[in-house]
Amino acid sequence: MTAMAQHIRLRLKDDREIAPTVQERRVVARSVLTVARRFGLLVFGLADTHLHLLVACALALAMQLARRIEVSLHHRLALDVGFASAYAEPIRDNKHLYNTLDYILGQSRRHNLSWDPLREATNLPDLLGTRLVGSYTRANVRQHLPRITVDRLLGHLGLTSLKPADGPVERVLEATLAATALSDLSGNSAEVVAARRAMLHLLGEQVPTRTLADMLHLAPRSVNRLRNEGADQQLVEAIRLQLGLRKALGSVPPGEAPYLADHPQAW
Repeated sequence: MTAMAQHIRLRLKDDREIAPTVQERRVVARSVLTVARRFGLLVFGLADTHLHLLVACALALAMQLARRIEVSLHHRLALDVGFASAYAEPIRDNKHLYNTLDYILGQSRRHNLSWDPLREATNLPDLLGTRLVGSYTRANVRQHLPRITVDRLLGHLGLTSLKPADGPVERVLEATLAATALSDLSGNSAEVVAARRAMLHLLGEQVPTRTLADMLHLAPRSVNRLRNEGADQQLVEAIRLQLGLRKALGSVPPGEAPYLADHPQAW
C-alpha cells in the first residue's frame, strides 16, 4: 500500500537545541518554507531539539527534502554539529494524517515549552494568514486535509477567534518581522523592502519620520519615498493579524524586543 504522506523527524547528532532564540526560529521557518515549496509540505513544527515535517510526497522525495533542509539550516544557523540520520514514518490512512498534523503543531505543548507562544517555529502562522512566506501550505492542507478548520488551528493557540488590529504602535515592527519571518529589516532585499513598505503603510503618520529613519537606518527621504510607494496589502493584513494575535494572547511574548519602545519620542 502506497503511503499518503511522510512524517519526517530531524535532530542534531548531540541532541542540542536547534534554534534557541526567536531570531533563529525565524531562520528555521524561512529555511524550511523556502526549501519545501516543491515537496508538498503540509505542516512543520520545531520542538527544542527536533524538527517534524509532514509532506505529501514519496519517501525518496521526502528524504531528499530532509537533506536539503539539513544543509540549509547548517549553513544559515552556523551549526558546528551535523544532523543525525533523518527518520521517516509513512502515513497510510486519513486518521493518521489528521492526527499527525495536530501532533506536529502541538509540539510546544507536548514538550511543555513556552518559548514559542506564537508558534513561529511552525507553519501555523502561514495557515492562519499571519505570515506569508509559507502561504502555499494553506492550499496543500485544503487539498489533502479538507476537514481542517480555522477553529481547529486556532485551538493550538488556545484561541477561538482572531481579529486584525492596528496597534499598539510599539508592537508594529515586531509584528512585521513575525509576518515576514525576518530577523531584522536591514539590507535591501526584496523581502526587506516590501516589509518596510507594509510597516510604514500601517503606521501612517503615527511615528515621526526622523524616528523611523533612525530605527530603520535609512535617510528621512528614503522613509518618505517608501511611504509613497504601494504596499502589499496581503502583507499589511498579515501584520494586522499579528497585532491582533498579540492582543488576543494578552501579553508580549517572551523574547521579543520592544523596538519602537526604545524611541519614546514617537508618541
